[in-house]
Amino acid sequence: MSKIKEIFHPLMNIKWAKPDSKIGFHFLSGINRPIVPSHVTKLSNSLSFMGAIRPVVCTYINFIDGVKRLYVLDGQHLINGLLRYNSDIPYIILPINDKEQLIKTIALLNSSSKPWLLKDYVIAWSSLIDDYRRLNEYHKIYDFEICVLASILSNSAISIGGGSNSRPIKNGDFKIVNEQDNIEILKNLNECVDILDKMDRRGSKYFCNEYVKFYRSNKSYNHTIFIKQLKLNKNNLVFAIQKEDRLLNLFNTFK
Repeated sequence: MSKIKEIFHPLMNIKWAKPDSKIGFHFLSGINRPIVPSHVTKLSNSLSFMGAIRPVVCTYINFIDGVKRLYVLDGQHLINGLLRYNSDIPYIILPINDKEQLIKTIALLNSSSKPWLLKDYVIAWSSLIDDYRRLNEYHKIYDFEICVLASILSNSAISIGGGSNSRPIKNGDFKIVNEQDNIEILKNLNECVDILDKMDRRGSKYFCNEYVKFYRSNKSYNHTIFIKQLKLNKNNLVFAIQKEDRLLNLFNTFK
């Protein structure tokens, strides 16, 4: 019980800021999600009916630019909605010690409102960890889901079914390994996917997973030959992808 009281202690200290207050709320650009005007409008409609029913969550920190400021962790749309009506802003302050704790706190706060997408975690961690920055850059180049891209770059198995291998990405544990070799895989995969008809999400993951296994286990891999055989066996490939069966065996016949 004491732990619960400790967690919710800030709720006992809700503060109020006037619309023209000089407190100065700052937004965490590049870490938190960008403000969407249409969402502010939707929230404003709710505020006009019942007012603010929750506080904005903030923290005082100085490790962003060396100056101690009041930053918004959760509720940036709420602030703008309240300002639209020239209303007072309720807020609480959470203690944050470092940037890693900052990102994890923002992610946890968002999980109780509008959950973060995997892309949001990548963008947030990019401000702290270079592997995430590179993952984000590769995502702009190669047209694969974040989870597929991250699995390849970290030498992890691609999750095909309902399971997910996104936990390391969310927790800040993602690491790129064998980067040059894995970039070669991504380049090859891009060319392969361009040849095949548009696949559904599960089929695409299955194809990527089987191709990566084939590539990594075949020391004499020749991409020119593989692409040629891919074109010749397109119908068999589509069937194997749909059934999620014998695709690796089919690849082994490509000579």
